[in-house]
Amino acid sequence: MKSRIRPFSWDHIIVLVVSLIGLSLNLNESPKQNRALASLSQIIDLGCLDSQPIENTYFQKQTIIRLRGRLCSPPRSRRFDSSLKIFNSSNGKSSVVFIQEQNKQFLTAELPLVPGSNHIQIEWQDSFNAMKKVRTAQVFN
Repeated sequence: MKSRIRPFSWDHIIVLVVSLIGLSLNLNESPKQNRALASLSQIIDLGCLDSQPIENTYFQKQTIIRLRGRLCSPPRSRRFDSSLKIFNSSNGKSSVVFIQEQNKQFLTAELPLVPGSNHIQIEWQDSFNAMKKVRTAQVFN
């Protein structure tokens, strides 16, 4: 009886190679370093951007943050799109934004903070009525 090995797709091979590289990099670092890297940033949950005050205040010990937010009010057609921008006007840095369309949520990449007050601006185009929306977060570090 011949055994037949199913060929892997290129997608599977790429995932396997990337996973092995990541594993080898993690094995070379000490657990202490991994904990230190993980504690450098903290996620601030902004909640429902469309039903909150225009400005909120947050206090953080970390020098790097990530932001998460969502749209909560009807209609169902309301969503984030590529117009969503996150900007720290205190240091001129912006962040990459990852949008989860299905849940009407977003999560940013790491956004560096300056010591003291950080004025974070969140802008997007409302997909329902085409109005520009702006929310700010004052983050003290």
